[in-house]
Amino acid sequence: MPGKSAVIFVPDDTAKTGYPQPLMLQSVMGAPLLAWLANSLFDSGVGRFFLACHPERMQAVCACMPEGAEVTAASESNPADLLHVFLSTAEDSE
Repeated sequence: MPGKSAVIFVPDDTAKTGYPQPLMLQSVMGAPLLAWLANSLFDSGVGRFFLACHPERMQAVCACMPEGAEVTAASESNPADLLHVFLSTAEDSE
């Protein structure tokens, strides 16, 4: 399901908040806030996600993405190149 695209940055804000994980991964009513956001976007027609976060959090962040979504996760070595490819392959209507 291609559709619209979204770029999501999950900053490591643990030093500021004192929580063991970023706020976007904190549970709200039994699910991480990021899962609520991603599912809401997916239900609104977003089918492609580009994720940028600390490599240690990548598995938890990817687990929040809806089933059936196209997910591109930035690696530490080439995030700018991956973002360029992601944006250049978006549909013309976006």
